[in-house]
Amino acid sequence: MTVFRKQIILSSVFSFTNLSNPVLIRLDGGNDAFDTLKPLMKSGYFFLVKRNPHRESRERWLDIAQSIETCERQRSGKVVYTGVLTGDHPKADDFDRLPDVDQVFRVTLRL
Repeated sequence: MTVFRKQIILSSVFSFTNLSNPVLIRLDGGNDAFDTLKPLMKSGYFFLVKRNPHRESRERWLDIAQSIETCERQRSGKVVYTGVLTGDHPKADDFDRLPDVDQVFRVTLRL
């Protein structure tokens, strides 16, 4: 998707400012670039981004999951960690003044 098309989509979304109910925006993993998320973070709308962590370190996510220690043993040999990692977007500057981002995760460890 080109930058121009993203701008059209975001402009369309932001045109719903007169709604009396909250707005939830759902994006696929291909739209998780900081340039796309920044206006959403400033807008006050609720948004979800389905991320695709295939290019991220599995070991890093396992370390994060184990440090939060919310786990469930579903059966022998399978442990599922769930939690929320809250913090700044990795590409955000101190000057951006953006709200924290919650990353909800589920990590499955098979022994």
